[in-house]
Order: sequence, then structure tokens, then C-alpha cells
Amino acid sequence: MTFQLHFVDARQESEDVHSFYFEPSAGFTFTAGQYVVCTLPHGAADDRGIERAFTLASAPSDRLVQIATRLSPESSTFKSALMSLAPGAVLQASGPYGNFVLEPGSAPAVFIAGGIGITPFRSMLGDLAAARDRREVTLLYSSSTPHIAFRAFLDNLAASWPELHVVYTVTRPGSGWHGLTGRIDSDLLQEYMPAQDGAKYYVCGPTGLVDGIRWTLTEFGVDARDIVHESFPGYEHHDAAEPIIESRTFLGNDAT
Repeated sequence: MTFQLHFVDARQESEDVHSFYFEPSAGFTFTAGQYVVCTLPHGAADDRGIERAFTLASAPSDRLVQIATRLSPESSTFKSALMSLAPGAVLQASGPYGNFVLEPGSAPAVFIAGGIGITPFRSMLGDLAAARDRREVTLLYSSSTPHIAFRAFLDNLAASWPELHVVYTVTRPGSGWHGLTGRIDSDLLQEYMPAQDGAKYYVCGPTGLVDGIRWTLTEFGVDARDIVHESFPGYEHHDAAEPIIESRTFLGNDAT
């Protein structure tokens, strides 16, 4: 479906991550983890054009639609236009799209996020909290710096949700960080994997991280049908966190 997003406000979440809040057209609904495609006409658009796909960071029950993205000095003309929006500005959008959503049931879930790949998990966790669903969830979240996007939101959820375990690791920690460092590797995965069978694994982030974690999990004996994944390709060097993998499971050497 096509709909409109009326810009309300923006917020800086970390050094390079900003959230943008919109009032959607009446009747717009989505499932936590899905994304929308936004159109923002602007002058002198670069070769990436005037459309972007954004995974929604808000929960379906939230009044405002929230998208979040990384910004850098090399940001595209689209993101420059996004940063220049005035309250009341209108974006055209379509969606929702995507199958990166929670499986039905109450099985333990392991969320594995790299960088801006945290956005669908913010949506999912907000949705579970709104439904008072306190299933066992472990979030492994790798951030490049100690300025971790959505940390206050995640910590507040964990404070009142004993079955929610949030684990941060930082790849460029500096002197002020005293938590875990480095990428999400096999040792970290093995330490926080649920002891019982039947857990579902959800992986989102850069393509290399997603592919590596999928391979490692299957090496640990996790059934590929229990791994749900979505990649944001190349966002370390480009702007958009654009999902291209929509399949719910990894079945061998697929080409999705």
C-alpha cells in the first residue's frame, strides 16, 4: 500500500545514528521487523536517487513511525534532504515489506545485531513489551563505539524484564569503555546460546556479519530453519540500511 508520512521531529541516538519520527496516514499498520520504502524528491539528487528502504524502529503500537539511519560526512543527498526536513513536511511511502519478523509461539529468541541492524530488534522488543510478552530473549549487539544507539531504551526494558538479557560489545572502545570488546564471534555466541533446544535465532546487520554468524550457528548444530536473517549490505561505506534478504530461513547456498 502507499501512504504518507508527516514529519514530526528528529533525534540523535548516537554519534552517527539519527531517528526520524513521522505521523503516518490513517490505517497504516505493520508487523515488527518490517520495512517501508520512502520517496523524498530533492534537488541535485545523486546517483542513488530519491528512494530509500528503512526498517521501522518503532513498535506497531507506537503512535509515531520511527526510522533510524546512520549519517556521515559522506552521506547521500537523500540523507541531507532528510536532515533538512521541517515539521509538517510530507514523504510518500509504500509498504510494509519484508519477512524478518518473529516466529509465532514462545520459543526462546536470540537477537544478533550489528550496527544499524539493531532497528528491527528495537521494534520487536517494543512490540513484545507492549503485549506484556516476557519470553526469554537474548540480544547480542555489536556497536562500533561506546555511544550505543537505543541503549537507554534497551536498558530500561531489561530492568523490568528478567528474561531479557542484553549484551553489548564494542569494536572501537577507546579508554572509557569497560564492557566487552570486539565483534560477535564464536566464543560470544557459544556463551550466550540458550541451553535448551528449540530457540530461534534472528540475525541482522552488515552482510559479512550476517553470513559469518549464520555459518557459525550451523557449525554449532543450529538447524538452518531456526535462523532468520536480513542483511544491510555495505552500509559501512554507503548510506542506506536497505534490506535485501527477505527469506525467513537460510536453506543451503541460496542466492537471495
